[in-house]
Amino acid sequence: MPDRTEPVIALREVYTMLRPALCGLALLSLMFSGGCQFLPFGGESPVPAPAAASTPAPVAQPAPPKPVSPPIVGGFAVTGCDESQCKEAQALAVQTIYRQDPQRGLVEAATVELQVVAGINYRFHITMTGAKKYTVTVYRDLQGTMSVINFAKEITAQ
Repeated sequence: MPDRTEPVIALREVYTMLRPALCGLALLSLMFSGGCQFLPFGGESPVPAPAAASTPAPVAQPAPPKPVSPPIVGGFAVTGCDESQCKEAQALAVQTIYRQDPQRGLVEAATVELQVVAGINYRFHITMTGAKKYTVTVYRDLQGTMSVINFAKEITAQ
């Protein structure tokens, strides 16, 4: 009769080697669920099952969160402008708008996206009074020097 312990040992070794990778894949696919837990090789759960609650009170469920697409590595990501360097970049962007398109409009709204390169790119979407919209990209190098690398006035249909 053939010895069947060798395939079981080999299977355990493969499982032990692949477990971290399987857990990582499960975390990627189940990011917002209860986490990643694999049963030990024997099949028993290391965590006891929770005790059943007696007549749980009805609880209003909050609305599920809106799905957010993950940021693209190396791409722009929406962020807040709460650090001093971002505020300096935004001031430079507004100065550029006044220089490139002289006007008396004021900033109504501004959103910022950030991209990490050999330095940082700040891309501002700025709405001025009078419904004028601009996209300005400011580059800050590793020494902290800032320069405008892109300026665009968005054409709106009226």
